[in-house]
Amino acid sequence: MEDSSTALQIHDGETEDGEKSTENGGGAGQIRSIHKLTRRGHTKSRRGCLPCKRRRVKCPEDQPECSSCVRLGLICEYPLKNSPSAPLQSTGGQFNLKDLRLFHHFVLHAYPPLPLQGKPVWDDITSYSHNYEFLVHSMLGLAASHLCLSGRGDHEAEALEHRVKSIKLLNQALCKPPTSKTESDARFSTLMVLTFQSSYMPDGMLEIFHMIRGCMILTRSTLPKYAMSLFTKFASGGGHKKVHEVTENSPQPASLFLTNASTSLELLRDLCRTKFEKQYLGILENLVNMASVSNMDTLLAISSSYNVFGEPDQVDFNHFMDSQNDVAQLLVAHFFIIEYVIGRKVLAPFMSAFSFREIMLRTWIKRLATKLAPEHVSYLNWPLRMLDVMELAYLDLPDIPNLRISD
Repeated sequence: MEDSSTALQIHDGETEDGEKSTENGGGAGQIRSIHKLTRRGHTKSRRGCLPCKRRRVKCPEDQPECSSCVRLGLICEYPLKNSPSAPLQSTGGQFNLKDLRLFHHFVLHAYPPLPLQGKPVWDDITSYSHNYEFLVHSMLGLAASHLCLSGRGDHEAEALEHRVKSIKLLNQALCKPPTSKTESDARFSTLMVLTFQSSYMPDGMLEIFHMIRGCMILTRSTLPKYAMSLFTKFASGGGHKKVHEVTENSPQPASLFLTNASTSLELLRDLCRTKFEKQYLGILENLVNMASVSNMDTLLAISSSYNVFGEPDQVDFNHFMDSQNDVAQLLVAHFFIIEYVIGRKVLAPFMSAFSFREIMLRTWIKRLATKLAPEHVSYLNWPLRMLDVMELAYLDLPDIPNLRISD
């Protein structure tokens, strides 16, 4: 982050120096000539925003919102560039026709499934994404990963390339506070897109929580400053209402699924050492207890449980996310199994938007089984057995036969 900040400061300083050298390089006569041309032509500038054009004043041309509109409280909008021959462009570079295909796939098919029924939100975001290169790269990366899982070609190299660029550029942007609601939303949406791309990656089981932590930090530090943020209601739990609108809050009797989940979690208790490991285990046990009363309320609690990753200090968080921490990964594997089974039961109308979750869940857990220390392999028995009856668990959650923790 320090290197990124330094680079930004040097870049800003060079830009200012460059502007000054342009103005001072040709003497006073040249300055007057340039000034005269600027005053004569500014009302016909094609780069100014629409409000400034309507007011017939010179636009500062700040992106994404000019300082004049911000000062006057106007909605700042720039005219769309509709040149069919121009390549897809962003604030820092150019994109080719292959990238244009990925962008098109994102807009139509690969945008994140959250907020639920949130396509209008993502349509708004894509409409100003050209102002933020980190956002464009995250969109292209997610689209590439989505195409890979859809069996429509090998796009893994593109997915990784765009992801790396997005993270690098976002880190640079985060060195400074956002200057507008639009920029704040662009940063938050980038993290959301990167989070969903993690859920499409074979090694993304832990990476998801790094991105979730970033979302939580922005939720606390930035979104409250912008009451009109596209994500304010979603970040504060407003999405829960949508779940209530399409699901039934029917009580659920105790099931073998819940009994075995509870037993498997109890076996993990002696392995938990740190405060955060014990806290997370307690969250999972509470989810299982809730599921015997209401699947829907359990799903809402699952959604809220992601917030806990914004709480620990960096040292505790890094320890939990360590790829060598078997206990943490066993806890996470149990969490994703519980989340998926409850989600399939409650969110049936929306599950087509999460079509790759079961594929990745199988990949993550089977991969984890090959990485665990020998003394920890047995603690993964329940998640592994659940993979064998996943479809049955979806069809009838309260009655899952022939699955016992001792098997």
